[in-house]
Amino acid sequence: MFNSKKALAALITAPAVAALVATGLVAGPAAADPPPPTGASYCTVGSDTTQDVIQRLAGTVQSSAATGNKKFESWNATGTSPIDTGCADGTFTRPNGSSAGITALRDSKGLLPTDGPVPAGAVSFARSSRGPNSAGSDLTFVPFGIDAVAAAVKSGGLLDQAFPNGLTFAQLQSIYNCTTTSITVGGQTATIAPYVPQAGSGTRSFFLGALGLSDTVVGPTCVKDVTVGGAAVQEHDGRVLTDPAGVVEIVPISIAQNIAQSNTSFTQAVDRRGDSELLALNGVAPTTGAGLTLAINPAWPAAFQRPVYNVFKTTEVSGIFADQALVNLFVSNSSVVCSNATTIRLFGFLTNSGCGSLGTQGNS
Repeated sequence: MFNSKKALAALITAPAVAALVATGLVAGPAAADPPPPTGASYCTVGSDTTQDVIQRLAGTVQSSAATGNKKFESWNATGTSPIDTGCADGTFTRPNGSSAGITALRDSKGLLPTDGPVPAGAVSFARSSRGPNSAGSDLTFVPFGIDAVAAAVKSGGLLDQAFPNGLTFAQLQSIYNCTTTSITVGGQTATIAPYVPQAGSGTRSFFLGALGLSDTVVGPTCVKDVTVGGAAVQEHDGRVLTDPAGVVEIVPISIAQNIAQSNTSFTQAVDRRGDSELLALNGVAPTTGAGLTLAINPAWPAAFQRPVYNVFKTTEVSGIFADQALVNLFVSNSSVVCSNATTIRLFGFLTNSGCGSLGTQGNS
């Protein structure tokens, strides 16, 4: 069984901290929205999964001098609403999650059937932890790293005790298709409450898809996106796992987010792990290493690994009318973002050999 807090027993040395400061990896709070206006040329919203690493990159990189030394700003998935990104006049409801971010991008770029509430130009690109939901070429999903998703339970709780070696795929699927609805440990029986994050979450759609399930299981069955106490389940927030009387809870969590939160002294991501513990899957531990070497286990089941993306209007990153500053920042393996592999790794993501590629397109 894995608990990322236990991994911090391998303390980071002072020279390592000094090296990070020197390279700018710990400059600026990744967890806070940028102060508007920031003077940035581009603005992004969307995925909770990638908000912290993109926020860090937003504070440390810019396009080449030849393309105007342009910067971007990144707005968190949750917080006060409405927001004014600073890339256009006017406010709009803060998008929470990949799908909401992509919809805001489509609205901002005039790609919706009718004009919506997002001001034109307010969103330059969207963060997404999922690929396209529909065929087409309006949008290009540019990958920059690889994430993985694990099931989390309350550390020391009955589910933790019942599965000391983690779950198999069949056991996890049985919980989420509501075949296995309770467990008994040491004479104690509890109802299993399987959770998924809020609607529009890329993690929600990815996790259910990896289990061979659709979003229609949420609500009418035992699978919920609100707790038994009625609170909304925000993705990657392990504090939801409290195991109230007679109930044991389980929820999918990004392993990269868990790593970033465990290294909060360096990433400055908000630590939302609470008492959560990531379960092994098919006998494979979710991570390897400790401290700043903590990483997604490359042997993690492939069905639960996923590329993460920045999503653009296709004509702005390819073709004769492409914005060369955006291209310099995000497109190709030698782009500014892809060249910051150390930062991407520090926030828990595996290297993606296709970083910066333009081969993934869709309309939503």
